[in-house]
Amino acid sequence: MKKFTLLCFLLTVALGLKAQTVQNGADEPCNATTLTVQTSCVNVDTVQGASYPPNFTNSTSASAGVTLPALSCNGFTTTTRDCWYKCVVPASGIVIINVDYGSSANSSNFWDLAVYSSNSATCAGSTFTLIGSECVTGPLPYVRAAALTPGSTVYMRVWRNAASVQTIAKSFGIFVLDGGIAQPLCATPVFPISGAAQTSDPVFAWNNDSRTETYDVYFGPTNVLNDMFVDTDYSVTVPAEPREFYLAYHAVGGASPAIYVAPGVTNYWFVYQKNCATDPDYVPSCTPASYTAAPIPTNDNCTNAILLNELNTPKTYSSASSTESQAAVVCESSVASDVWFKFRTTASGGAVTVELTPSFIMDGAVEAFSGTCGALTSIGCADATLSGDDEVLNLTGLAPNTTYYVRVYNYDGNDLFYGEEFDILITGNIVIPVELVDFTAKTQGAKNALNWHTASERNAQSFIVERSADGEKGFSAIGTIKAAGTTSTPQYYAFLDENPLPVSYYRLRQVDLDGKSAVSKIVTVQRKDKRLSLEKAFPMPATNELTVQYSAERAGALSLQLVDVLGRRVSTQNITATEGGNVVKLTLDNVATGAYVLLLSDGLKVSQMRIVKQ
Repeated sequence: MKKFTLLCFLLTVALGLKAQTVQNGADEPCNATTLTVQTSCVNVDTVQGASYPPNFTNSTSASAGVTLPALSCNGFTTTTRDCWYKCVVPASGIVIINVDYGSSANSSNFWDLAVYSSNSATCAGSTFTLIGSECVTGPLPYVRAAALTPGSTVYMRVWRNAASVQTIAKSFGIFVLDGGIAQPLCATPVFPISGAAQTSDPVFAWNNDSRTETYDVYFGPTNVLNDMFVDTDYSVTVPAEPREFYLAYHAVGGASPAIYVAPGVTNYWFVYQKNCATDPDYVPSCTPASYTAAPIPTNDNCTNAILLNELNTPKTYSSASSTESQAAVVCESSVASDVWFKFRTTASGGAVTVELTPSFIMDGAVEAFSGTCGALTSIGCADATLSGDDEVLNLTGLAPNTTYYVRVYNYDGNDLFYGEEFDILITGNIVIPVELVDFTAKTQGAKNALNWHTASERNAQSFIVERSADGEKGFSAIGTIKAAGTTSTPQYYAFLDENPLPVSYYRLRQVDLDGKSAVSKIVTVQRKDKRLSLEKAFPMPATNELTVQYSAERAGALSLQLVDVLGRRVSTQNITATEGGNVVKLTLDNVATGAYVLLLSDGLKVSQMRIVKQ
């Protein structure tokens, strides 16, 4: 099994366990120190401990007054010094014994454990039966003993394992838990859900459990447990939070690069929750969630660079599943998965600015090159900020009618968390397919009239009119006008939107004969139709925020209420409307999943609309 074990020593303090009560274990089983069986991980505030004295001896049948079975356990011999504890078996018939670090500076994790039952209520003269043991070099032992007789006594034998010096005093902690209490095992996946498709490297999220101390996160292109990658002992961020999150590895640099999130195929993941009642070496039968990882981007290398010809318009891309095509030149990085773009300057050349807006965890870098693929020369790089901040690359003195290349990558190659979405915006003297002179839109009766004209066109096929309700996303085509092709003569175009929205955002997508396209600036039309009406709500289904478009007969105060299917009011928002079309945003953070009804009222009239929160 491939493991990437965090350097996380589960010290008692790290487990949330408080000041320890030191109780020296007895040298013989019939004088064993009694341990209290705990009933909840939450209530384990005291670890029963022992400072292991060098003058302890090996327990034998003659000295212990019991018949002890021979113990073959990690080199245990007649010279091994041991100490003893005992507890009363709870009604469940299951006890969990966990040996942990002690609280003193001489604490050690080199301990072994054996657990016995007795054939008599009286220790002396009884016969012990070995019911469980864990003898390994290094890790602290854990034993779960089941099918025991409630009310009987269980004896615990602890010793420093064969790899340790027996005559040096060392401390440890030991506690016993009722194994019948409910314990978390497999976390419930929240995101990405099974069957989902990802546009970036996944951020795993799952339901948290307040009893959990650490997690083991399993993931990879197979659902076979032993072939999955695992990050062990991933620490709980905030126990009170309802969710936990984990950023999946995409690749590791250095001598052994590897991909853990396989691009373009089904990947699997699950999370195993661990606490004081969990065997660190035990892996449950959790059902993995699956998702389809983003494919390797088409612009993964220079030769397939995407042409940037949408002036003043940010466009979203992703570097998910990308690979490193060359080492960083100006903005250094150890390993950087990258994607490529290009632009062509106008006949005058001059200045071009490339602005990168990365996602919140991406420390983006943007580098520009002259030359041709395979023979590039760096002409500038921007990496002035940290993760999630914009990078602006200003290029001046560019040659006319020349193609330049742009490389976008994550600066910190050791970060491991590649594959994030980003926006890229280009301004300046770049070639665009059509020289658009103006683009306007205004109301015309019950319709909206759009007009534009061009000074020249080159291989232009058509203009697609696109409309959005918020101007940020969700643009969709509502009509197409044939372009003139190639011409230096001014061309004039018009389009009527037969069914406009209260507030409509328009842009033109000009398509070339080779299929390439560019978009224009955005123009807005706000109608003043005199009616009270809920027109549109999006996105649907909603998540944390809902954008609501509505019309008002007159300017003034309105009430926007959200009620559930039983008519119970969930929220009320007082808003101030202008005459005609309006837009308002409704926060749904504290609204439960389900169907609801929006009610818009001016005190006399009411308009309603059904929405769904997911």
